[in-house]
Amino acid sequence: MEYQINRWMRKSGARIISITGNIAGSPNTSGGPLSSFAASDLFVIVLYEIDAPQKPQ
Repeated sequence: MEYQINRWMRKSGARIISITGNIAGSPNTSGGPLSSFAASDLFVIVLYEIDAPQKPQ
């Protein structure tokens, strides 16, 4: 997901104001026997600005 967000930032030309994230763990599920992390939901908020398109002169 980090790769996708970084790629979008480069392509869009957005000015990032802030990035906030939260991981909500799920105690009833696991990521499998080889995983050290439990399955969870990830929530990412990106606050950004993009310049309005310029009108033709």
